[in-house]
Amino acid sequence: MNRRFLRWGGGIAALLVVYSATSVLYVRWALTKRTECEMPCRDLGFEVAIPGARKDSPHVYRPACKPLDLKLKLHRPQARRNSRYALWYRLTMTNVSCYRFPYFSTAEFGESWEGNDVISGLGQDGDLVIRAWGPDGNEIPRVNFKVESPRTYLYHTDMAAYQRLLARLDKSLNLDLGPGASVSSLPSTLWPRVDARRIDWTIGEVVGIYAERPLPKDAETPPEGFTILDSFVFKTPGTYTIQAVYEKTIDAEPIRPYAKRVSVISGLPIYLLKRMGLDLYPDYKPLSNHDYLMRAESERLSFVVKP
Repeated sequence: MNRRFLRWGGGIAALLVVYSATSVLYVRWALTKRTECEMPCRDLGFEVAIPGARKDSPHVYRPACKPLDLKLKLHRPQARRNSRYALWYRLTMTNVSCYRFPYFSTAEFGESWEGNDVISGLGQDGDLVIRAWGPDGNEIPRVNFKVESPRTYLYHTDMAAYQRLLARLDKSLNLDLGPGASVSSLPSTLWPRVDARRIDWTIGEVVGIYAERPLPKDAETPPEGFTILDSFVFKTPGTYTIQAVYEKTIDAEPIRPYAKRVSVISGLPIYLLKRMGLDLYPDYKPLSNHDYLMRAESERLSFVVKP
């Protein structure tokens, strides 16, 4: 009886040892196995850019490679002189890293002042800016718009493109930008109108209503996929340069497709061993989300302003 008990006990103990060892190996593999990725930026590293930024995320890191690729395209390298509707452009941001950016904000891609005035969900917050330099090499300041009434408009954000973008966003209007995914600036459409602000006495506030106005004779039809640049006025003839610059702290997540398959049962042995003083869990630092200070610059493009 004792021998049988010992044999059974030894067999069960052996099974537990094998199960525990297998479980530990599987859990470590599942938690550390990352998706095969051929993107140019594979490892962001852990160079500290801003120490002790937040309690829940002690540091903001500087990426060791360039995870974002920013492209600027002009419809034609020529701009109008002395006009706020000067130039047609398109911006495209692409994730060229092996990480996910689960909370990527698209608010910066509504660069048009007129489009932003109507679409409150997409506004300028300074993370993505367009810069321009004149023929003398000096940077040109952006137009400082004043809230006036009535205020005239000519273009508007393409609502069909806006709806397609909304379909990709979460409830917080953020985009899950995975490796190879991209987002582009919202194109413009023609909508000549005037903002006839008035007082709504039922609520005691100033409200805006839009009334149609005649289409100006010199109004340009928007090229498909392009946005009007209405934040600069180019006054001097000559050759100018333009560039898009993006800088923002972004949450980056290494992609581990098997991590969610670790169940409570499969993870129990490694958890119990940790409670017993034997920590076999992998180092979580390279496996967890971290904040990175991202910077991307487009190529500087030249365009001409004729007399």
